[in-house]
Amino acid sequence: MTPAASSQAVEVEAKFRVHPPFEIPDLLDSRSGAASVDEPIHHELRAVYWDTSDLRLAREGITLRHRSGEGEDADGWHLKLPAGKIRTDPDASAVSREEVRVAGNSETIPAELRGLVLPWSRTAVLGPVATLLTNRTAYVLRDASGAKLVELTDDLVSVVNAGHVAVRFRESEVEDKGGGVAAI
Repeated sequence: MTPAASSQAVEVEAKFRVHPPFEIPDLLDSRSGAASVDEPIHHELRAVYWDTSDLRLAREGITLRHRSGEGEDADGWHLKLPAGKIRTDPDASAVSREEVRVAGNSETIPAELRGLVLPWSRTAVLGPVATLLTNRTAYVLRDASGAKLVELTDDLVSVVNAGHVAVRFRESEVEDKGGGVAAI
């Protein structure tokens, strides 16, 4: 594994189900701990999720996808492996996951990632199981010194099946960017 071709990190994030009329609250409210918020960044993402036909990876909380639309540094293959649950409630679940990113085209799973999921996929064929199109707005919250605390994303997600939108949903995610779990 060469550093230029792949990266590995632990991410801590919480996802929230939100209704379509939900509005992002004031992010500089005293409860957020943020001193400033960067201008929002908009992305149109396309993610193809890969799994076995019986969804062995998903059942274990493993995500294997190829995503594009975020830019060269973030586009490519993403494998997320559970690293531990931090907290849960009916509307959110904060989890810690090990994420491995590998550059590559959307047609061929890199051998490095195929090897990492082999204990779960075993002899089953891995193939595309879902395509999600996401209209994302991302906000980075910073402390008084300008250091990143968290990134808040507001996503409108369309699940595509046979070229048609099968379902739409909205979710928000808060990911630790240096502020620690308490910031989530």
